[in-house]
Formats: sequence, C-alpha cells, structure tokens
Amino acid sequence: LDRRAHELEVEYGGWELLRKTVVAADKEHATHLGEALVKPVSERMAALTGGRYSEVGIGPQLAATDIHLGGEERSLGDVSVGTREQIALLLRLSIAEALGSFVILDDHLTQSDPKRMAWMRELLGKAAQDIQVVVMTCHPDAYLTGGTIEAANAVDLAECIERHAVA
Repeated sequence: LDRRAHELEVEYGGWELLRKTVVAADKEHATHLGEALVKPVSERMAALTGGRYSEVGIGPQLAATDIHLGGEERSLGDVSVGTREQIALLLRLSIAEALGSFVILDDHLTQSDPKRMAWMRELLGKAAQDIQVVVMTCHPDAYLTGGTIEAANAVDLAECIERHAVA
C-alpha cells in the first residue's frame, strides 16, 4: 500500500506539473497575442480620433483595459459608450485579422457619430477584402451609404423571413 501510495503521489505530481505548465503557456500565449494587438488597435484608435486617444491597453484575457488620452492613462469607464463600442470593434477586428478568421458584429456602432461611422465603414470595407465581416444591424444605411463597401453583400432579412401566425 505504501508503494502504491507513493506511485500515486508521483503520478499526481507529474499531472500537476503538466497542468501548471499548460496554464503558464496559455497565459503567456494570451499575453503575447494581447501585446501583438496593442499596436494595430492603438494606431487605428489614434487615426479614428485624430490622435486624441492613443495607446489602448489590452489584458491577458484579450479585453481592452484602459486608454491613453492626452498622454494620460484613463479607465474605459471614463470614455463615452460610443468610444468603448469603437474600441471593442477595433479589438475584435484586429483579432480576426491576426487569426485570418472572421468577425461578427451586432450593431456595434449604434453610438457613433456620422464622422466616426464613415471612418469605421471604410475600415470594415478594407478588412472585408481579407477576412469575412458580418454585420447584423437594424440600421443598414449606416453601413451601406456614404460610400459603398465593395466587398459587401447586403441582405435584408425582413425580405427573407416569413412570419407565420401561431394558432
């Protein structure tokens, strides 16, 4: 029994070491991806705001954590809802581009002013040439007017969906 208990302790120790190594590697990988995203997200945010906002902090869980305004670090709670939505879109878009994947947005820019909306529409159009961009919106004109997105196909779901009355 002592020998078997010792074998189990050694096996448990091996599994625990493996678990800790995998957790550390996962954390390091997420940190590196977050660090890789800081530059494209920050550059786009600076371009969107005419340099008003600069570096966006991105944590190990790939969420925006803070932003620099006038060289001073600010909490995301200190910026408008529209600005937070724009940061979230830029982060999601940058992740999709880094992974060569796709992004699905659900009316992500409802709080954006027309100038920023036009900038974002152009950015989404450029991104759609390399990755799949899906935007679900109740405001299709905000995405399709003022310059068409060449790679876009607009589908009006109201024309595609039939509603059936339930008895």
